[in-house]
Amino acid sequence: MKKYQVTLVCVLGVLFGVFVLPMAIRGFALKIGINNSPAFAAESVVENESTFGLPLKKGTVTAKFGNIKHPYTGKIYFHTGIDIAAPLGAKVLAPTEGTVVEIMNEFKEDEGPGKFIIIQHAKGYKTRYTHLQDIFVEQGQQISADQAIASVGNTGLSKGPHLHFEVLLNDEPMDPIDYIEIKKLKPLERQSKRM
Repeated sequence: MKKYQVTLVCVLGVLFGVFVLPMAIRGFALKIGINNSPAFAAESVVENESTFGLPLKKGTVTAKFGNIKHPYTGKIYFHTGIDIAAPLGAKVLAPTEGTVVEIMNEFKEDEGPGKFIIIQHAKGYKTRYTHLQDIFVEQGQQISADQAIASVGNTGLSKGPHLHFEVLLNDEPMDPIDYIEIKKLKPLERQSKRM
């Protein structure tokens, strides 16, 4: 009988270590305000209603974050940001203050993200802007919220003028819709047909 009791105690110990202990640690960490996971940080941003400004004043979201169908291959893939259709040359704005940490001006037609910028913000956040036409900032430059950093383009693998916008937390892609007030994005006006 003692052999089964020892086995039972061992099994219960393992179950406690696998299931109960991590939940207790997480509860304690939450109680004292410690949690570095990207998912928790995203929940905190949503709960606290902290937001970034919009990267464009006008536009239409044409592709969301997550699994979508690739416009060229037709295959399902993970889209790490949102695409916002906008007029060629429309000003791209920094959603909050930060430092430009990467710029790519060289690109191949019909390949990759084209011209792009990455900005480092506070608390482990970065934003990334791709398919740009012109870039108005330099690497290492400090930028302020709502500063024009680039213009909408059609560079790289792109079917038309748009901005691919990403939010990263500790280099993990997050859904930008959780961080920006997309309802404040003014829709594009339909252009009347000329006779």
